Amino acid sequence: MSATPPPSDDEIVGGLLQQGLDVAYQPIVELASGDLVGWEALLRGQLPEHGALSPLHVVGSATRIGALDTVMRQVAEQALTTASVASLRLGRSMTVTVNLEPAQIWPGSPFLQWLVDRSRSCPAQVLLEVTERGDETAWGEEQELALDRLQAAGLGIAIDDLGTGVSRLRLLARRDWTWVKLDRGFLLLGDRGLVLLRHTVAMLHELGTVVLLEGIETDEQLEIARTAGVDLVQGNLLSCPMSADALLAHLVDTSSPRATE
Repeated sequence: MSATPPPSDDEIVGGLLQQGLDVAYQPIVELASGDLVGWEALLRGQLPEHGALSPLHVVGSATRIGALDTVMRQVAEQALTTASVASLRLGRSMTVTVNLEPAQIWPGSPFLQWLVDRSRSCPAQVLLEVTERGDETAWGEEQELALDRLQAAGLGIAIDDLGTGVSRLRLLARRDWTWVKLDRGFLLLGDRGLVLLRHTVAMLHELGTVVLLEGIETDEQLEIARTAGVDLVQGNLLSCPMSADALLAHLVDTSSPRATE
């Protein structure tokens, strides 16, 4: 029997949009207190004949056929709806983070305007994570203007995965970022990586930025994050990504005991 050929970009995006994209939610915890502060919304999708698809694969396919905004609007709508219900049940505003590709950031973007309008009816704080990957030379005044407008409308802006590839130090210096998320690669570089982590956290704090470290999978890594002065943590040790139903069913546990041990 011959293997099923890989799906085309149109088949991936068309299939997922037709049957509905899934969103998983991974909790974000304040390290000092152990309090739950919110969730990252993670794109998930699968096709019957091909199984689960890599989020990066889906984003790449959507980008190539010009459907990235359509895909991310579905993700954002689900994320904001779930975060709204969660915030109302908890009686406090939580944070929901949604990933944003640099190519989506430009003045006059209908998708960004939709995000602004949609966030006005959301009791949760909406924070957009801008990936660090991409051509730094493509980042200019238009992107800055678009982000200025988003922040003026009350949305938070974060750099995602700082530490992958060539760090965008000039990008860090361009504006006041709400958060900067550090890639878990800092935890995998041995003693030298830990030195880099401590100094990176200190630098970001001096810039007035909240620091989130992702990829926490062991108690040792949690202790490293605490020693380095990280503000927020995220990872499978604290909680694996979960469905919206699972998230809402477990709202009675609003803190992570593992973060305060």
